[in-house]
Amino acid sequence: MKRIKKSNVKTNALIIPSQAADALNIDMCAFIRKDINTLKESVVCAVQFRNENSEVTQTEDIVINESDLGGFEKYDTRLKQRVPINVMIDNEETKSTTTCIKDLKKFLRSDLNKLPIRMYYDKGYGWTKDEVTSKVRFDGASIAGMNEMILDDHEHHLLREGEQFKTIEICNEVMRGRVSTQFLLATSLAAPIFGALDLKSLIVNICGLSSQGKSTILKLCISLWSRPDDEHLSTTWYNTENAICARLNNLEGVPFLLDDTSQGNTKNFTNVVYNIEDGKSKGRLNKLFLVDNVATWHTCIFSGSENSMYDKTDEDKKGILRRLIELDVAQGDLLKDEIQAQKVDKISNENYGHVGIGFVNKLFEMGLTDNNFERLITHLEKEQAELQNNVHSNGVSKGLAKKLAVVLLAAKLGIEHLGLEFDIDELTEYVQTLIAKTELKIKQVIIDKKDFDTCYKEVCEFAEEKLDDRYKEETKYNIPVEYFNIIERQLGYNFKELRVLFMRHGICTFSNTDGDKGLDNTVRIMSLEDGVTKPKKVITVTKMK
Repeated sequence: MKRIKKSNVKTNALIIPSQAADALNIDMCAFIRKDINTLKESVVCAVQFRNENSEVTQTEDIVINESDLGGFEKYDTRLKQRVPINVMIDNEETKSTTTCIKDLKKFLRSDLNKLPIRMYYDKGYGWTKDEVTSKVRFDGASIAGMNEMILDDHEHHLLREGEQFKTIEICNEVMRGRVSTQFLLATSLAAPIFGALDLKSLIVNICGLSSQGKSTILKLCISLWSRPDDEHLSTTWYNTENAICARLNNLEGVPFLLDDTSQGNTKNFTNVVYNIEDGKSKGRLNKLFLVDNVATWHTCIFSGSENSMYDKTDEDKKGILRRLIELDVAQGDLLKDEIQAQKVDKISNENYGHVGIGFVNKLFEMGLTDNNFERLITHLEKEQAELQNNVHSNGVSKGLAKKLAVVLLAAKLGIEHLGLEFDIDELTEYVQTLIAKTELKIKQVIIDKKDFDTCYKEVCEFAEEKLDDRYKEETKYNIPVEYFNIIERQLGYNFKELRVLFMRHGICTFSNTDGDKGLDNTVRIMSLEDGVTKPKKVITVTKMK
């Protein structure tokens, strides 16, 4: 449904005193909108008109000042309609006239300071630090870390509706006996810790057939922070990588959803996963040949897919396995049944935006944000040490443990301060299992690279044993590219890597070096079928004496 954004003036707005407006059934509601970052102010007015049936219509937000009412009269001719009034002049009552516009101007000249101030932000979400005062705050459905203030219902802001306890109740209901759901909700709570400490983003993909509850649970995760379908916190893989990075820009501790990999045209997720986890967009030159600002983010990113994202990655998957956590789910892993799914949808659509900012407020109350998050870092380091002691000592497991320890810490804080019923023992075992599964997958795809001497020996032995004399010359072998590609993989190298190694040792030179299929040579080889010489792509390897 298309939404027409207009300010809520039922609260935190002043009805401008006006005899003309009273006579014409008009309310001129005004407030000051103030940028929380720049401290710039603007006076905003929304005019409400009531008809004979007491039905109300409201204008858009009108930015005004004393000298320029922004074409105020264009909204309704009644705003400039003269209304008879009685005024006192020298203690004598005199008849006169006034208009809504005249009364508004008078108010702006004399009583502007009576207007309530609404703060707003319009860049990113999550943590912000004032470099002058060193104070931090968190921009979400409300502002955490600052004194009591009125937050404007600005179109950029995250949204809040309903009641927090209803969200917590439904979270506890769906988490009982379902550790995958516990992990996902804890990951949503972990986002502000990633943002606070500038940690590289955690990417979690839920993989499973349709109707398993993936979208329902992911929207519940987003509802901790805002409306489940908030376009500021979600998009699909249909967008380009640049568009996705633009959405992630300045997301410092609020989770993001990239739903349904099947909607996109991405044939290989390797590069986009690397870039998203790294938290930086590519620098690009603008028309002035200057590098545009690079987008940055630190958060937790959810994704949903029917097929594994690993199926659309480079053959060497060990890099992406270090950066992407994938949960394989089946029927019943996330939700009990369709009835529960409908209940989750209903509650999350009516109650949202409370739990996430409530969690952040607790971080402030506990002093975990003081001194550049010193106590938060201490808590996390303890959690990381405990988890790392229970996984293998290799770099991959230790690295994943450092990230997933953030999820466990968030779950423990959620239990203590929000009443969320995570099962820490079960969740810890689940995290250890995720690390072990990832380690196993990496072992399955890693082939140790052979050293140069071994590679050269095996390539030459292959050429001597498998190639006929057409491919052998006195000082070199001309190995067909399709054969060399197989040897390259068997020796543990990615495409082109063995060619580069041989080139550095001076046993290969290449005449073709352009494009993705470069680093080869073209020679003419006589066909055994018709005796005609034809061009053939080969890797030319020099024979060493």
